[in-house]
Amino acid sequence: MKNIKLWFQAFLLITVVWFSSMGCVTKQMWDKKKADYSYGSYNDTIISFYINKQSSQIAFMGEKYHYILDNQNQDFIQLIEAKNFLNLKQNNLKIISRTSKNNPTIHTNIYVNFKKDSLNSREISWLKNHHFRTIFLPPVVVARERAREQNIKYPNRVDYRTLEPKIASYRKEFQLEGKRYLANAQVNSKLQKLNQPLRLKIDEITKEKEPSKLGEALKVPFKIIATPFTLVADAVLLIGFIFVPFK
Repeated sequence: MKNIKLWFQAFLLITVVWFSSMGCVTKQMWDKKKADYSYGSYNDTIISFYINKQSSQIAFMGEKYHYILDNQNQDFIQLIEAKNFLNLKQNNLKIISRTSKNNPTIHTNIYVNFKKDSLNSREISWLKNHHFRTIFLPPVVVARERAREQNIKYPNRVDYRTLEPKIASYRKEFQLEGKRYLANAQVNSKLQKLNQPLRLKIDEITKEKEPSKLGEALKVPFKIIATPFTLVADAVLLIGFIFVPFK
């Protein structure tokens, strides 16, 4: 019995040491994985916004770069077309973009959120038909609102199971991918401008020592080229693109 107890204690000690060492190895592997990437970011100001319905493209015209994004399902363009009765504003939008240094490809997530209190039945019907998901208030918030409506001191004793879910907003995420180009100051000066410029932060996440396939073939890294939009006399050449102002 004594031998069994000693054997069990030795086994337990070996197990603890092994798991501890695995923790160190895991941390080292994670640190090494993090070191394989370089992280950075930059800010840009979107001064103009265009869409091309035929090619399902969206152009964010920034002070530093022009971003031309593809939206193959046209779902974001449909939202833009309905903006007059949906009252789309810049504060409805949250834009997160990711790219790599010296790489023209950019990945963008656009989050659109409409608060239920600001919507009528027609707007709610449109959002439901276009697959916006409902965001519900937490039960504690519903209880607080009910107490305020009934003029009851909060916190009061509430059975949360009796609370009906309350919709806070309708939300949808749009995922777009495209290219970025160096902006041209002359082109920017002739663009139709948004009343309120849209501030944008772009994260740059680059995997070190991993050139692109094209870069590998040419033995040179990607270079960001100049904007494809050009000046024609006193006008900007934007074939197929239509300016979209936000309210």
